[in-house]
Amino acid sequence: MFSFDLDYPADWYPYTWDCFSNTTFETKGLAKLPLLADSVEHPHNTVHLVLGSIGAMGDNDYAGFDPIFSLHHTQVDRLLAFWEHIYPNYWMGLSYMNNQGELKPFTDEEGTRAELPDASINENTTLNPFRQPGNSYWKASETCFMARMNYTYPAVQLSLGQDIGIAQWAADLAALHVTSLWILSSRHKVSSRVNPLRDKWAFSDKLAPAIFADDVTSKVPDGHTPVHGFHHFVFSVELLKFAFNLSYYLEFLYQKTEETTVPVGIVPVLGRGSSTLCAACNVCHAWDNKVHGVVTIDTDVMVDIVLKENLNHSHTMHDQIIDALKRNIWAHLATCSGGRIASPRYRDGQVSGAGYNTLAAEAIPKIIIASANLAERQREEVGEGGGKALSYYDTVQHAEHLTEGWS
Repeated sequence: MFSFDLDYPADWYPYTWDCFSNTTFETKGLAKLPLLADSVEHPHNTVHLVLGSIGAMGDNDYAGFDPIFSLHHTQVDRLLAFWEHIYPNYWMGLSYMNNQGELKPFTDEEGTRAELPDASINENTTLNPFRQPGNSYWKASETCFMARMNYTYPAVQLSLGQDIGIAQWAADLAALHVTSLWILSSRHKVSSRVNPLRDKWAFSDKLAPAIFADDVTSKVPDGHTPVHGFHHFVFSVELLKFAFNLSYYLEFLYQKTEETTVPVGIVPVLGRGSSTLCAACNVCHAWDNKVHGVVTIDTDVMVDIVLKENLNHSHTMHDQIIDALKRNIWAHLATCSGGRIASPRYRDGQVSGAGYNTLAAEAIPKIIIASANLAERQREEVGEGGGKALSYYDTVQHAEHLTEGWS
């Protein structure tokens, strides 16, 4: 969710907000937003499912009765405050531009208790049933930026009660972006020059294949310099929201040895069953909504696969790295209590789901292996150790993964 660039053109602002705020976004494909960027709903839904087990958090009809529900949503609110602080321009506004150059309003296809299905929504839409002291309903535009609501969080240094304008944020725009990307670079061990939180571990000394060494300098964004020896890999995933009439998740696993699997990440789907009394959810059932999610492949896993497959050579082709990923990382679908739903044919044709019913075609996960290079912005230098904000570039969709044999 912090992988969006800082300076998209103005007509991309609504697209970016849509992608950030929803796992099913209306403006999909209208802008070349990074496949690596994900929605705030991903960590939100993950916690619901991880804590859900056989309890309430994995079921939206009951989650609000779990005592941890309030604490969890306070943390999501904190993440939203960070995101708004880093990306103050990205907002729904009044409309977005479609492929024909026409301004189109966002629509709420499910409807709400106060809005009809397919009602137009924008920054002036009222947030019924939430009322201001004068008894009028709040508008969406009146609630963005936490300080307008007279509260904030540590690390977002603002005066409460201010009417915050975009220009007021400009000088501090990159500070939290750098902090969040220090965490990213710590996770991937890029180098101490970018990441002052770890000892130096420059992967240019460890990974020889061209996909890691080639900075594609012709594609480096203006005002940036490439981070050498690093390449970022993800799974971009699309799942049918109501495929199994309950909340579920797709989990990726690295087959480290014959007996050992290492968790890579999950894409959660938080939903209600068809028996719910939620009218909006029943509309979603009819629409066959898809959920989008992104799973980052940790650099530790990439290094292990490259060394394990004896591919750490300068002559190793890009396709060999992707094929190695396919051989070593598989996935399965499960309920939030860990119950098995389906697994694919994987690892040289072995069938992991033998004896089970074949999964319906529309319920099979769509998984794309994608990757990108990393570059440092040169326009600002902030934070401890002089870290610079980072941007992804040269994003490539390599191949589909695990397309058949699900049962």
